[in-house]
Amino acid sequence: MALYFRGQTAIVVCPSKLIFHVPCPGCGVTRAVLLALHGQVIEALCFNPNVIFALGFIFLYPILILYDGLTQKTHLFTIYYSLDAALKRPMFFVPFGVFEIIIWIHNIVCHI
Repeated sequence: MALYFRGQTAIVVCPSKLIFHVPCPGCGVTRAVLLALHGQVIEALCFNPNVIFALGFIFLYPILILYDGLTQKTHLFTIYYSLDAALKRPMFFVPFGVFEIIIWIHNIVCHI
């Protein structure tokens, strides 16, 4: 299955889209990141709001690895365990789950 976006052809690698022909909540994040890196932040957010998490990971993760390596600290593991604990709490998990379901519906309706 090929995907056409802005005059370019790409191979679809999403298992959900390949098997069930339904996009997942993460479908389009790569294209949204490319849009954001080209300065089209609003268009990227409209394409897939999960781009916020992807960009945060892309920019903060290398900085944290470098900082932890230079200072012999474990901030990255601390952040990971904090997020893991937060995702286990309904107060955080439910709104996050609703956010992802909304993105999933958006992706299905917009044929992303």
